[in-house]
Amino acid sequence: MTHAEEPTLKATLELVQELRLRQATLEAQNEVFRRAEADLNTARARYIECYDLAPVCYLILDAKGRVLEANLTSAALLGVLRSTLILQPITRFILEPDQDLYERQRIQALRDGQSGPFEIRMRRPDGSNFWAHMTTIGALDEEGAQVWRVVVLDISDQKRSETLLLRSETDLKESQGLAHIAGWEWDAARDEMNWSEEFAHILGLPPGRTSMTREESLLLYVPSAGEALDALSTRSMLTGEPYEIILEVAAPATGTRWVLGRGEVHRDASGAIQGLRGTLQDITERKRAETEGARLQDQLLQANRMESLGSLAGGVAHDMNNVLAAILSLATVHLEIQAPGSPVHQAFEIISQAATRGGAMMKRLLGFARTSPVEVLDLDMNALVRGEIALLERTTLYRVTLAMDLAEGLRPIRGDPAALSNALMNLCVNAVDAMPGSGTLTLRTRNLGLDWIEVRVSDTGTGMPKEILAKALDPYFTTKDVGKGTGLGLPLAYSTVRAHGGELEILSRPGVGTRVKMRFPASNLAAPIPVPGASPAPGPDAPSMAILLVDDDELVRASAGTILEFLGHTARVAPSGEKALAEIGAGFRPDLVILDMNMPGLGGSGTLPRLRALLPQVPVLLATGRADQAALELILAHPQVTLLSKPYSFDDLRTRLKAASNHLES
Repeated sequence: MTHAEEPTLKATLELVQELRLRQATLEAQNEVFRRAEADLNTARARYIECYDLAPVCYLILDAKGRVLEANLTSAALLGVLRSTLILQPITRFILEPDQDLYERQRIQALRDGQSGPFEIRMRRPDGSNFWAHMTTIGALDEEGAQVWRVVVLDISDQKRSETLLLRSETDLKESQGLAHIAGWEWDAARDEMNWSEEFAHILGLPPGRTSMTREESLLLYVPSAGEALDALSTRSMLTGEPYEIILEVAAPATGTRWVLGRGEVHRDASGAIQGLRGTLQDITERKRAETEGARLQDQLLQANRMESLGSLAGGVAHDMNNVLAAILSLATVHLEIQAPGSPVHQAFEIISQAATRGGAMMKRLLGFARTSPVEVLDLDMNALVRGEIALLERTTLYRVTLAMDLAEGLRPIRGDPAALSNALMNLCVNAVDAMPGSGTLTLRTRNLGLDWIEVRVSDTGTGMPKEILAKALDPYFTTKDVGKGTGLGLPLAYSTVRAHGGELEILSRPGVGTRVKMRFPASNLAAPIPVPGASPAPGPDAPSMAILLVDDDELVRASAGTILEFLGHTARVAPSGEKALAEIGAGFRPDLVILDMNMPGLGGSGTLPRLRALLPQVPVLLATGRADQAALELILAHPQVTLLSKPYSFDDLRTRLKAASNHLES
């Protein structure tokens, strides 16, 4: 190598080195490019994967509305293969009635570069439809041509929910209307009340008016109700607690109504109280039903109380009648023995009168226990009223003015004339006593349809306050002075009406007067039941008879035995029905039997059929202080049985014995 060649070699080596460096740089750059390309391919693959598998439908349309690109979700949503979707006009998948809407939105997109979101109905080739939420945005493709990116969401479930919600709201409004429930809301900032149509209907407001101030709304209720509502709603605003209240409304169009109001605070998104909202329900019918239920409950309690008192009175009267029977029997015997006008005769006369008076009291007590009339006949209540008025006119009616309004053609009832006359008399006397100065006593009768009649006794007297009226049917409750009233008039009238299957109602106001309504079932005009126990007038004493006296009370056996012996009869006594049957079974053959109705064991009702089987023709006097339906049925079921009321006197027993003797002789 020459000296001249050395620079050239050096330059070549440097060039080679530089080329190697550049090659390394290029290789490094190529590696970066390869990695970037790999990342780009990965990102593209991920984009395509996200694009295809996105849960929404992505479409790219050309200017004519044909599909250029579509993801897999689009194909699945539209029900076609993606390959067949390309170059298809999008209108193919839009329902005809909604294509005008699509066209308007496309024109807007052409003008503004995009369309606002809109809802449209789309269809699939298989005929199924769905609701879509569509948004269109304009763009340019790689070649600068106009394209449209379209996003479609299936909102069918949402639309179904909206439909169900709307239907539920409609059903709720209809249900609220049927249940008379109204909605309302009060905006505290604007002091404005708004309400539903039912609210206006309940409160009798004009249909066109839908708002007012809270103060105006409170004036819709009666004053006390409005004040209570004001206090509760104010408290609710301060505490945030809901409230519930029953209010009385004086509605101009519908009259007085009762409503149930419920309210709660209304808060905004931050939790601040904005006002109140709630419901108003018309509960007028419920209140009426509750009032009627309370009235019926009071009647039931009163009936149960009277039934309990009746049972007690029946037991007490039975025992007292036995005592009085013994006293009256012996007293009347001695009246026959003692010389008239003598001190002893006068003493026994007083004893007899006292016992008779006590017996009358026992009969009044037994009115509580009676569940059916003693005597049952077809009765003309008009005639009964006239008879009582004729009696009162000779005693107390001179103090008041009488007015009678008796219905023509009044239907008869089945009943006991004595019991009904006594009840009517008690009511009239009470009415006259309630008018100490003067006043008007009105008696009115009416047919209530074909099944009931009504007898009304009204006065213009002092009337009764509620606390007195509540006790009016309690036995022995009276507002009269001592010795002027027993407190049994109204209770006995109530018991009598109840025993006839009827109803008694008392209406009274202080200073206005009292009205008593008695309602009875009308008669079907069945034949009257014959009156048992009728007897001829007393005559000469009956011939001597062998008499079996059956009574569990020792006093009755002793006193009645004394009378029988005084009248010349032979008496054999038995303390029970079982003992009496044993006497007859042992061969005793009485000419007459006096049988007590109320005894332990078989009692009169169990003894009489057995007695009648052993002695078919022997007369029987059925002795009882309680002539109820059971006693009447026994008398009607067995021949030769006569009622003997306790307490009975010497003359009563002599009369019955004479009648029985006459029958035996015949």
